[in-house]
Amino acid sequence: GGLFDVFWKRDHRGAQNGKTAGDRKKNGTWLLTTLNRPKDQWQVGKTKVFLKDSQRLVLDELRTEALNDRARTIQRVWHGQHYRKAFLAKRRATILFQSCFRRYAQRQRYERIVACMVSLQAEYRPFVQRRRFLMLRWASGRIQYAWRASRQRAQLKQE
Repeated sequence: GGLFDVFWKRDHRGAQNGKTAGDRKKNGTWLLTTLNRPKDQWQVGKTKVFLKDSQRLVLDELRTEALNDRARTIQRVWHGQHYRKAFLAKRRATILFQSCFRRYAQRQRYERIVACMVSLQAEYRPFVQRRRFLMLRWASGRIQYAWRASRQRAQLKQE
């Protein structure tokens, strides 16, 4: 089966779902029948498959087309993986950028809120201190008034 092996290895890719196991001579006959090659254009010998030139060209075209289909499949898978990897890298970079920007914007908002709180506290503290001062002044005035009044009463009693 040496020459049948050469024929089979070379030309079985042109058939859809080609066989790979079993007798090589039967496989060669099956291949040419499956590819709808006219019976008068080929013949199977004891150790070799004989083809007319036109059939050899047709088989070469079929084999080339099958190999090209496989190459396109490999390229499609590679391109898919390559572009998916590039897309994922861009997406990670975008997410990182968005995260950093959101953190920056939140920090800016926080700092504005803190500045407003400091401003409110700066306005409120003097207000509270002034109220406290006025209350203490009023209370001390009442205490002084009561003390003076009690001293005058005591002086009036002594007289």
